[in-house]
Amino acid sequence: MNKYACRIIIKQKTISIFVARITHLTNDAYMLKIAKEDGRYLVSLFQVNKLNTLFSELIFQQLSDLVSEPGRKVIFNLQGVRFIDSSGFATLIRTTEIARAKSAEFKICNVSDEVMELIELTQLKDKLPICECLEVREKIIMELDD
Repeated sequence: MNKYACRIIIKQKTISIFVARITHLTNDAYMLKIAKEDGRYLVSLFQVNKLNTLFSELIFQQLSDLVSEPGRKVIFNLQGVRFIDSSGFATLIRTTEIARAKSAEFKICNVSDEVMELIELTQLKDKLPICECLEVREKIIMELDD
C-alpha cells in the first residue's frame, strides 16, 4: 500500500490528508482518504459508494491499523455510501471491537437513509457507534442563521 500525503490550509487550519492506495483487486484505485485534524483521524471512502465484499477486507486492514493505537480517535465518514453488505458490516463491527480493546475511539457518521435502514433491519444500531459529524451540523446551523 502506498500513501500519498498533502497538506491543505482551510480557514487557518492545517489538515493532513493521506490517500491510501490499494493496487490489487481494484485496478489501482484509491480507496480511503484519511485526514488528521485536531488529533482526530477523519476517514472516508474515495470514489466508492458501497462497502461490500470486494472492498471490505482491504478497508478493514487499514481501519484496524488506525484504531490499534491506544487513545486514537477515528471517525469514518460514510457520506455518499448507499449500500453496505454483510462483509461491510462485519468490517465496521470488527473495527469497533479492536478500537475498544485498544482503548481507542471509532465512530461512523453521515450514514445515509439507505444504510441506516439496513442497520435497523439487521439490528446493528446498538453495535455500531454512530455519531453526527460536527462539520455537517455546523454548516446547517450557519445556513439557518444567515
